[in-house]
Amino acid sequence: MPRKPANVTSSLLPESTALQPLAERMRPRRLEQMVGQRRLLAPDAPLRQALEAGKVYSMVLWGPPGCGKTTLARLVAHYAEAE
Repeated sequence: MPRKPANVTSSLLPESTALQPLAERMRPRRLEQMVGQRRLLAPDAPLRQALEAGKVYSMVLWGPPGCGKTTLARLVAHYAEAE
């Protein structure tokens, strides 16, 4: 029966942000860092007010790839403490 190799991947490839995809490393971590969604995230916008008040309800995010849907969803989850 062949032997299984020792688990050496953890020492060879340390967990690091350098190994994450560029999109993940550059993803905004705060609402202020989001670019291109001013009408959704401006200080007087309903979504921004709901996030800051902690009253976030279900929503559907729709748009083409790369427009920020996943990033916005992660920020909403963070503000709603739903991670």
